[in-house]
Formats: sequence, structure tokens, C-alpha cells
Amino acid sequence: MAVQLFFFFDVRKQPFYVPLDPSKIDFGNYNDTSLSYEATAIFMIGTFQFVVTCVAFSLAKPFRQPIYRNVCFLLGIIVTTSCDTAILFLPISSPVSQWFKLLPFVNETTGETYYSYHYWLALGVVVNSILTYGAEFVIVKVVASKHEAKMRRLKYAQFREQMEELKANQ
Repeated sequence: MAVQLFFFFDVRKQPFYVPLDPSKIDFGNYNDTSLSYEATAIFMIGTFQFVVTCVAFSLAKPFRQPIYRNVCFLLGIIVTTSCDTAILFLPISSPVSQWFKLLPFVNETTGETYYSYHYWLALGVVVNSILTYGAEFVIVKVVASKHEAKMRRLKYAQFREQMEELKANQ
């Protein structure tokens, strides 16, 4: 969420940014997809976040097998990441970008193109991916494994007590 909030506010500081005109929004039409730079930036970040979250969550139970063992999952990750990368780096004038209703990073008054903002978004994706995967790795490998070890010790202690009771009752 922090990454999305960062880019929501960051895109507003860019020289190409034009605020959304509320008079152009049809509030009675739920299918009205008014174009905004905030939506464009968050869409480009969010599509990667879905994939990274799936990969990060694959570390925990019941998925502790390596990703390469689940061929369907691996292919899905590869195809989705490839599509997301294409959406991020294709020119905004492409039919794909127009189909997703993404705005071009172009200053309307000067006509100057800010394609470098795509690279800034890509850096955000990489940092977010590392942080998401790293956090899940720490949670699963450190916190969960310590909890499991504690639970094993408790179960073993209970088992020993039960065995001692059985011996005492015989």
C-alpha cells in the first residue's frame, strides 16, 4: 500500500501531470472510466504487486515446494510478468495501452515526452518486489519456524508427561 500511495502522490508532482477534471466524470455511469495519471501509475504498479504477492505467499504452507515444481504456476507467473512488463514499457500510443486506458506521460503544453517515468515506475516495482518477498521470507523462515519449534517443544513436553503418567499408573 505504501508503494501505491507513494506513486499516487509522486505522479502529481511530475511536469506532465494534469489533474482530473471532476466536471468530466459521469457519477451516474458506473462504467465511466475517467482517465487519470494516478490511475495509470497505480495500475502499472498494482499489476506487478499481484504477481509478487503470489510468489511471496508461495513460500508458506502448504506451498513449501520450490516454484519450479509447479509448472502451471511458474508458467502463469512468467506469462503475467511478461504481459505486465510489456504494458509498463510499451509506448502509450500502442493499442494495448489504449485498451487499458492509460495516459501518456507527455506534457500537454510543451509536447515533451517523459518516458523516463516508466523507468521510475519499474524501479518502484523492483524495490516493492524485494521488500514484499523479503518480508514474507522473514515471516515464514524466521517467525513461523520459531513458532513451529516452540510448538514442537510443547508437544514433546506434553508427550513426556503423558508417558510418565502411564508409567506411574502401571
